[in-house]
Amino acid sequence: SLQVSEGLKYGTLPLGGSLFIMNSRLIAFLFALVFVIFINWFLNKTDIGCAMRATAENQTVAASLGINTKFCFICAFSMGTMFAGISGLLITPMFMAYPKIGTTFSIIAMSSMVLGGLGSIKGAMLGGLIIGIVESLTSIYVSSELSPIAINLMLMLVLIFKPFGIFGKGDRKA
Repeated sequence: SLQVSEGLKYGTLPLGGSLFIMNSRLIAFLFALVFVIFINWFLNKTDIGCAMRATAENQTVAASLGINTKFCFICAFSMGTMFAGISGLLITPMFMAYPKIGTTFSIIAMSSMVLGGLGSIKGAMLGGLIIGIVESLTSIYVSSELSPIAINLMLMLVLIFKPFGIFGKGDRKA
């Protein structure tokens, strides 16, 4: 088993007053920030990233332009697997691992993507931050059992007023 130091696992960083953040959560957030910056750069500034975006937009047109769509799918799957593994490593100090732990995080991740706007990496990051804040505030001031309800209620309210999410652009017109 992987040994994690007590300072990393249970240590906190004071933010002022009675606010603290766990070291493990701060490290996970910093890694997530680096991942978002990397993915944004990769998809927007590299040839394979542009090819992957074209393939995601319209596979037939991308293939007719000479893009190896099979390679794009392999790259996307490989990157997703790599990020899932690293994410699992980063949450291990905070949560007890069990076989179906991914279900909880999958629901939160999907909510983050929808809240931020599908197709927007920055939106997914902002959606995750908003969900984390709502979950924390609900757990502190109301009840930890009601935090999933608060997250879903907040998601529904955002989608009522912005149906495509915070950064969503809606359907494209040709």
